[in-house]
Amino acid sequence: MTCSEKKALDSKLPKMDGAGEDPSGGLMDMMKHMYETGDDEMKRTIAKAWTESREKQLAGAPMDF
Repeated sequence: MTCSEKKALDSKLPKMDGAGEDPSGGLMDMMKHMYETGDDEMKRTIAKAWTESREKQLAGAPMDF
């Protein structure tokens, strides 16, 4: 990999250096980036996971990590 290829790849990846920030904020940024750059199948998968998670939260079910 050349230096210019590495710089191009690094500019596409979300930054994960949020020192002092909410840890879930970095995760949300990563998910947003995946959704924005993903294909239709990726968008459906993320939307489905998000919907199921919200339904469990609203129902009061414990989160299964």
